[in-house]
Amino acid sequence: MKQELIKGCRKNNRKSQESLYHLYAPKVIGVCRRYAIAREDADDIFQEAFINIYSSLKKTNDEIQSLDAWVRRVTVNTAINYYHKHKKYTDNLSIEYVYEESHNQDYENILSKLSMQELLKLISDLPIGCKLVFNLYTIEGYSHKEIAEKLNVSEGTSKSQLSRAKNLMKLRINHFNKVSYESIARRG
Repeated sequence: MKQELIKGCRKNNRKSQESLYHLYAPKVIGVCRRYAIAREDADDIFQEAFINIYSSLKKTNDEIQSLDAWVRRVTVNTAINYYHKHKKYTDNLSIEYVYEESHNQDYENILSKLSMQELLKLISDLPIGCKLVFNLYTIEGYSHKEIAEKLNVSEGTSKSQLSRAKNLMKLRINHFNKVSYESIARRG
């Protein structure tokens, strides 16, 4: 079925494009929101992503093995390109932070217990450099070398931004847990 969608989109068939849109819009907007600073940015990235998806389908005759992964990759690349175009967001990305590997096992346990909504909120509250690196490394599975190339920063900056993202998330989780515990204690 997906191969038929691809063929239809390559032929500029509106029905195929509409089906592809409805199939992937929820996933694409989810990726866009993870990378965006504001809702307006997510909307802009979303529009650009679908334009890029349709035009990239037309440009390539290669067989796409996994349409899901391909759409996701195009969307991530669109988000990164968006921030390169809007340099004001990425000017502070090249700041070198002290890389500090944190080996807190509780961090992984805490993250696994968060709802998707809570995790997305934590990610959206990160500074842009941390957000981009966290998404690319933790969620998309890129290496620090690949991230450095994509964002035009050093590998050390990528590692530092990831470390900083994890530390900020831990602080926010600890604050959230403390506030929750205190409100429960007051009621008890």
